[in-house]
Amino acid sequence: VEDDEATRELYQLEFESWNLPVDCTWMSSAMEALMDIASMRPDLLITDLSMPGVDGFEMLKAIKRNIELADMQVIVISGLPRQAFDARGGFPENAFMLHKPVNFHWLQGFMSAMVASKLKTHQQTERVKARAIRIAAARSVAMRDRATARLAHKLAQ
Repeated sequence: VEDDEATRELYQLEFESWNLPVDCTWMSSAMEALMDIASMRPDLLITDLSMPGVDGFEMLKAIKRNIELADMQVIVISGLPRQAFDARGGFPENAFMLHKPVNFHWLQGFMSAMVASKLKTHQQTERVKARAIRIAAARSVAMRDRATARLAHKLAQ
């Protein structure tokens, strides 16, 4: 979420050059993000704080109240001094801070680590699902075999 169009385009060009398997949605205001974020349920929110209208502070407070977004990572990118956060209720809990200008190498490393973690979690989930399917199939075969044996026994009588 970045209100400055040139900065948003810079982020977009930088992200595209990383060739990471991510789907990014670029928004120009906190209000726009608040309208869509609950349905999108992103893994990561990168946001500026100083924006006209609903600012990033207000957006993050609203997001924090949504339990469905509790596990979303947040990176705040701001040129504001630390005292500005204190005056607005403190820095968002569990958020990372990047000062402008953005260190894109750090951001790329962070996003690469998130992708790797997500991939590992997905692979583990798939292994668990595959094991559950194998167990269910084996139980089904065993039930079929028992039913067949009972039927064969009845027919033999």
